[in-house]
Amino acid sequence: MIWRPPIWAGSVHSLWRFQALFALCAAGAEAGIGFWLRQIPTLSERTAHEARLWMAGLGFLLAARVVFSWRRDLWREKAALRSGTEFHHGLWTQASTPPLCEDPSWLAREGREGIEAGTRAAAEMRTAVVTLLVLLPVLIWLAPWLAVSVAASAFALGWVAQRRSTAGKLLADEDCRDARTETDAEEWGWRAMPEAVGSGIGPKVASVFQSRGSLHALRRSRRTASLLAWGATGEAAAHAGGWLLAAVSLAVWKLGWLPAGNLAGFLGVSLLAYRPIREAGKLMPHLQRAEQIWNRSRPIPSPHSMETISSNGDLELLDFEGGWDPSKPLFQGVCFHLRAGEIAVVTGPNGCGKSTLLAALAGICPHRFRRLHRPATQCWMAQEPVLPPLPLTDWLGTCNPKVVGLLFPQGLPENLDPQLPLVHGGHNLSRGQRARLALLAIASSKSGLWLLDEPVSALPADQRDQILTQLMELRGNASVILAEPVVPQGLRVEEILWEEPGAKGLCIARVRIS
Repeated sequence: MIWRPPIWAGSVHSLWRFQALFALCAAGAEAGIGFWLRQIPTLSERTAHEARLWMAGLGFLLAARVVFSWRRDLWREKAALRSGTEFHHGLWTQASTPPLCEDPSWLAREGREGIEAGTRAAAEMRTAVVTLLVLLPVLIWLAPWLAVSVAASAFALGWVAQRRSTAGKLLADEDCRDARTETDAEEWGWRAMPEAVGSGIGPKVASVFQSRGSLHALRRSRRTASLLAWGATGEAAAHAGGWLLAAVSLAVWKLGWLPAGNLAGFLGVSLLAYRPIREAGKLMPHLQRAEQIWNRSRPIPSPHSMETISSNGDLELLDFEGGWDPSKPLFQGVCFHLRAGEIAVVTGPNGCGKSTLLAALAGICPHRFRRLHRPATQCWMAQEPVLPPLPLTDWLGTCNPKVVGLLFPQGLPENLDPQLPLVHGGHNLSRGQRARLALLAIASSKSGLWLLDEPVSALPADQRDQILTQLMELRGNASVILAEPVVPQGLRVEEILWEEPGAKGLCIARVRIS
């Protein structure tokens, strides 16, 4: 990660190289300042013209250091912004793999900021390493014993801080879990409130959310206070160490053990090296949080599982099981083979696991398997789809005019601007409009696997079967798995692929358009 960007940073390699170049140039300018300051005692022996030249050289080095540091930080910010944007866009557009996380909408909000902060932290870490590699030899040359003692003290303090950061990590994890719970509840409130107002439940729901919001803010402020207290302690220790270093350096010079020029150069270089090392230490928790966010958005393979990508678009499952509680799978032993372009319907009563099966196939729900052979791309639509906070032009892709006419015969909603990001997952749109937009986005993919959980349940009853059947006819080469209470009209069962034992279990059937 020091020489290459972290895995979550995306395609920032060119920005990363420029940041490294300017970090090296800034460290070189700081080393030059140290060499230049070493000549201070000899100024009294030089002519006025030579003294002016010396001052001009020092000013040039200081200006170069400022410019290089500014450019270094500028490229760091560019890399951070690009990494956050790519993570956010990739999470929603699902260019290669689906967002394998509990709630993509929560991860998009919390994760983008964490990825950007982690990229900044990684860049600052590399800056600190480059600064030490360049300036530590200079410090050893100017004052060997002081440099060795400072380095040893810094490593000891770093070790203590790392041990102490375990408590901070636990607080940060607790904060993430709490924020996710409250964010999910807030999002549910946005959806449920308009429907609850007419029934008189609205004021009660609002009161509950106000109370929960106050408690959440109080808990978060307490955790933040604990983290800031530890940070302030470390900051105070660093400042105290700096003053102690200055006092020891002056004492060593006063005793005649260190020339005045070496003292000036040593103190100047130490002050210049302090800032990037301090910033890297302060940003270390962001580095850990970005790694956690990235891991949360990626699958965690089972040691006994084998997952492969299908080159021909087939889907094959062997001993597939899953459930929201990993210790209690809702379904077990699912085995079937679906060829590219085929349609399968998952039927069964409420609560038997239809939605959970599709969420597990999409990677949203915890699951295990012995073998999973799946297409390279797949799209998942939940019963209550959360639309991405992006403009329609960024995530719909190239839409088939026939699909647009099928889903929006009267045109796009008037309250929807394709050039502006959707607000709060499209909460200002009706449930049917959100479902139509989600289907339109999925239909733009002509290959891969569509995972549709009762996709037309929010549409008018007299249009559902017709829209679903015509949508299946326009799917191209994509395979489709539908979760429905019963096989929709317009589809005819060809073969039972897998059936759970018992009268109330899942049933997966291959169907065709009749």
